[in-house]
Amino acid sequence: MSETLPEVRNLTGETPPEVRNPTDEAPPEVRNPTDEAPPEVRNLTGETLPEVRNLTGETPPEVRNPTDEAPPEVRNLTCETAPEVRNPTCETAPEVRNPTGETLLEVRNPTGETLLEVRNLTVNLKLDNGPDVAAVERVSFTLRRGETLGVVGESGCGKTLTASAIIGLLPHTGYVAGGEILFEGEDLTKKSPRQMRELRGRKISMIFQDPMSSLNPVYRIETQMREALRAHGKVSVKEARELSAGMLRKVGIPLPETRLREYPYQLSGGQRQRVMIAMSLLSKPSLLIADEPTSSLDVTIQAQILELLRTLQREMNAACILITHDMGVVTENADKILVMYAGRVAEYGPAGEIFSRPMHPYTQRLLGSIPRLDVDSDYLTTIEGAAPSLDRMPTGCRFCPRCPLRCGTCHEQEPPAFRVGEHVVFCRRAASGGDA
Repeated sequence: MSETLPEVRNLTGETPPEVRNPTDEAPPEVRNPTDEAPPEVRNLTGETLPEVRNLTGETPPEVRNPTDEAPPEVRNLTCETAPEVRNPTCETAPEVRNPTGETLLEVRNPTGETLLEVRNLTVNLKLDNGPDVAAVERVSFTLRRGETLGVVGESGCGKTLTASAIIGLLPHTGYVAGGEILFEGEDLTKKSPRQMRELRGRKISMIFQDPMSSLNPVYRIETQMREALRAHGKVSVKEARELSAGMLRKVGIPLPETRLREYPYQLSGGQRQRVMIAMSLLSKPSLLIADEPTSSLDVTIQAQILELLRTLQREMNAACILITHDMGVVTENADKILVMYAGRVAEYGPAGEIFSRPMHPYTQRLLGSIPRLDVDSDYLTTIEGAAPSLDRMPTGCRFCPRCPLRCGTCHEQEPPAFRVGEHVVFCRRAASGGDA
């Protein structure tokens, strides 16, 4: 069966010439496709096949396997950022410290944009039986987005009046007598009352000292929060209710839907303060003014409210003015500190510098009045005397009658400004190089 059978004829009588047995010999040049791979074929999982044609025709030249090789100069977005581009969520501004453990020093937003600049602000009050008096005189400071400015001083020194001038809520006897209040580059002192109403609550919000006197006792919480929303935009009743409940939940009030139907007197002091914070943040303002937000609360609730303010401020990248007479409150919450006395600035600068090296005698004694665990002392520092009355301000340095370091010229001349970087102190001893 291995050779061709010669002279074999079929039933028709003729033998076909050169007929071979197809089961014994394969056609010439035909190879077994399962035994030998085509020439130049490489491992499909390792390299791209050169000159391989697909079933539809021909693969275009220079086409690479997209799953094996990334385009040139393309990097993994999840592991490496593009050159010169910084990740805003992963990289903090320089000199930022742990807000829960240390005082933040010179915290700025990535662009360093100045949000608020107050220049030589003077606020006068009208008296019934005398000339107008300057309750706030030549106050200046700047505030960037994301920063917290702590304004400290004794009662009556002009802290709240300065904030009221910024937001446009001065008492009927008060008026801005001089200076500028630049918010986002615009002078607020030149705006009409109508323009200030549009700005107030939308871009600038204020948390007042006593929430019980700020909330209307005859309206439900939902009504008051809905009014704050609808005053600055077209919001339906349903949307306002949902936004209000979400903000109450965000500030830590349990069962927000139930609380919305309640009246202010049905809430505790801490809950009322949280409602005020929620109302002030509904429109996501750029500037938040907190006027002693924890003065009527116990220590535990006070810490919770301050932590809540820090958290919400970071989320919105908002600037904050924290007004207080408690130096301990601003220790862990302020980036800059403005110390006021009798309507004027005594000292202003980064919190770290003022706490580590206070230069004004008034600031030194305010810090000395705070109990410290690392100092063994039976007595705290006190300040003799009392703050002067508005209609009987002393000439020269206003702290001179109470200052133990006063000199002869302090009674006669106003103290010059002594500046070291952003640290400014109004004291003649500091300006002359003496240790106040």
